[in-house]
Amino acid sequence: MKEITWNDIAEKNLSAELADPEQEKERTAALKSAMNMLAYADNTEKRLREKLRRKGYGEEAVEYALMTVIREGYLDENRQIAARIAYLAEKKLYGRSRIRMELVREGFCREAIREAEQSGLLDEIDYEENCARMLDKYGTDDFRKATAYLSRCGYTISEIKRAWNEAVK
Repeated sequence: MKEITWNDIAEKNLSAELADPEQEKERTAALKSAMNMLAYADNTEKRLREKLRRKGYGEEAVEYALMTVIREGYLDENRQIAARIAYLAEKKLYGRSRIRMELVREGFCREAIREAEQSGLLDEIDYEENCARMLDKYGTDDFRKATAYLSRCGYTISEIKRAWNEAVK
């Protein structure tokens, strides 16, 4: 099934007076559902699309609702991604690769993640300091176990070695 693009919708000229009343009713209901979902919690475009489809809305109604909430600024993935990166780095103390993995898992598209990286959002984080803080929490009893744990948290081996050397001084 071909996914409807923004240009397809514009080209079809889906104005209220030309649209089938049933289609218009479904688009309005999908938009209302999308607004309710966004009022309750932030959602990525992917997650919102999935939720609307699960509710039984057709592809055209889903695309119309998404196009409208994005155009009106209710769905802003750039803001969401910046807040999520800050949370993952500051509260969870994750490294760069784990942050990327979590963003993908949470439904952010790879293009948005790439844009965040290019804008320097991931470069502002002091990963070595976070790694050292994580090592303080984990402990310095066994280098191999600590390295395995910190690797799973997204730190590079060089960040882990520097944090380890500082911790055992």
